[in-house]
Amino acid sequence: MERRAFLAILLSFGIYFGWQKFYIEPHMLQSQQLAAQSQPQTSPQASTSATTSTASETPAASNATPTSKTTKSVIAAAPAQDRPAQTARLSTSIGEVVLSDRGPIIQSWTLNKYTTALSGVTHQPGVLELAFDDTALSYLSHVQGTLRTEARADGTRVIWEYNDANVQLFRTVTASPTRSDLDVVFQATFKSKAPKFAYLFVQASGKSDETDSQDQQALLYTNGSIERVSLNDTPTQKEFLTPVSFIGTNNRYFLFSVLSQAPWEPKGLLQPLSPSGSRTSMVFPITANSATISSKVYFGPKDLTLLRAIDTKLDTTVDFGWFTVFAYPLVKGLNFLYKYVHNYGVAIILLTLLLKVVTFPLTYKSMKSMKDMARLQPQLTRLREKYKDDKEALNREMLTL
Repeated sequence: MERRAFLAILLSFGIYFGWQKFYIEPHMLQSQQLAAQSQPQTSPQASTSATTSTASETPAASNATPTSKTTKSVIAAAPAQDRPAQTARLSTSIGEVVLSDRGPIIQSWTLNKYTTALSGVTHQPGVLELAFDDTALSYLSHVQGTLRTEARADGTRVIWEYNDANVQLFRTVTASPTRSDLDVVFQATFKSKAPKFAYLFVQASGKSDETDSQDQQALLYTNGSIERVSLNDTPTQKEFLTPVSFIGTNNRYFLFSVLSQAPWEPKGLLQPLSPSGSRTSMVFPITANSATISSKVYFGPKDLTLLRAIDTKLDTTVDFGWFTVFAYPLVKGLNFLYKYVHNYGVAIILLTLLLKVVTFPLTYKSMKSMKDMARLQPQLTRLREKYKDDKEALNREMLTL
């Protein structure tokens, strides 16, 4: 092995272990501290305070229909809570989900092998809500229902129920230890006038002071392509009249997504949040006194194998830019090596060496040509000097050489 190649390998190892020691480890420690700070309070007083804060910051419903040009948000006062908050836990193949009996359906979501939690991607106290365009029903975003858990052969199901004089609501969430995603079904039965539209939405705020959040985006897949909006800039309101397959938010490495499983594809709506962030909605028309909205929900790493197991469209959330054609086989090879070495740094070094071996014939031929040209260079220089005033003779002699 040449001396320069040996030094390059040593330098690669030095850079890798330095990066682990001085960047990755401090960053992991910071993420753990943030995750600990974001854990919800368990006392009734703290829970009520958190719910009231969420109600004052989160629009409950939108007055706009999917074809309107302006959208107004109505904020309803949170109803008085007469009992302590309840939670239920579900386990997936890659993490644990905590469901709440009030406000957003998902209170928190942690991953088994990563320190990043859902709150580190959305920067919201909860996520995934259902609202309606009728302002008389805007209070439903903050009501407290009842939770019950059912054991099933294929996993665990949690059912949230709320009932009053206007509406009866159900949220059914099913998880399996063999799957990385959740099945989430919303059911509503209206006892008086039914609204025209239901909004299933995700809110996320930008936080540019975190390295991983510099690429934080709101996502919406429609018309065969993915729309990306930076959350660190205040987006303009935008309506999507073509069918929407999924919505979500992501940062550099992790994704939260909601995929529609309804027999018809909804429309989309993107609204800004102040000072930075967005609210991305799937808009479902309601044509009867009852409505059922089915969806799949995923939070986890941008692992192509996991994403494709849920829906092949989700792999568009991994942005390789212009190098997509080359990136997919390289990522596949990297993951193959990782199965054996269990360290991505070592896997990258091994993949680099493998590519060097594969491209060695081309590299060798190129280097040989360069050395041949280097040997001819003195003779070419003498010819140029000798025939500098006769270009025709110079070309003839160079071809002869």
